[in-house]
Amino acid sequence: MLLSAAETMTFSANNGDSRFPVTDFLFDAGRGNVKYAALDIGGWFDQTQVLISANRLGEPDTAKREFVINLASDEVENAPKWEPDGDSFPFDMAHLPPLVVGPFGSTYAPLMMAAQMNEAQANDDADESADLPPGADRLDRFSIWLGTEVFGSDGELGRLGDILLDPAKMELTHFVVETGGILSTQEHVLPYQTLRHMAKGDTHLVLSTSKAAVEKSPKPKDIKALDQGSIDALRLHYGLPM
Repeated sequence: MLLSAAETMTFSANNGDSRFPVTDFLFDAGRGNVKYAALDIGGWFDQTQVLISANRLGEPDTAKREFVINLASDEVENAPKWEPDGDSFPFDMAHLPPLVVGPFGSTYAPLMMAAQMNEAQANDDADESADLPPGADRLDRFSIWLGTEVFGSDGELGRLGDILLDPAKMELTHFVVETGGILSTQEHVLPYQTLRHMAKGDTHLVLSTSKAAVEKSPKPKDIKALDQGSIDALRLHYGLPM
């Protein structure tokens, strides 16, 4: 059974006592291995995210939309904290006035306050990144890749609609590329091994295939339960080594 990356981010992780929403997955793009799952442990009004190793996720229950995890609640809550964005002070410092007079005649400098808050935020981010598992800050994320434009050897192919993964091995197996317009969208399946690279700045994905090969490729419904014959046929279609 293969899982949709887009769907896994609507799952929860259930340890028998609590359910923690899955917010993202971090993976090694070069090897196609999923390394960590990001879980929200903060509740309704406080999104606090932690990273747990993907090998602590059990078999997924697609009916319940959850993974079983073999971690106690205190182990989950004490897992490395993860802040995916690291946003700094949200105001445009260039447009702040140099000095503001308060309601009781006191003065303060918004520019200095903003700089101090940015410095504090940077220190917090540095502290958080120091607690992350080694190499986690260099991994890619499902949420960044999904929806990006995809290019091949002869131009734009479409957009990345999904990534398929083998949950038993936590390995990425296929891309699902969407072509056509809003009313004529078609999905095409490509082996993960067609990946060349993600462009700098995560602007687009580059695959080693052509438009013609993608147009004649299998559809997602044909490969949800792949046997070895189907895998070999798909690799042959894209000219990959057997």
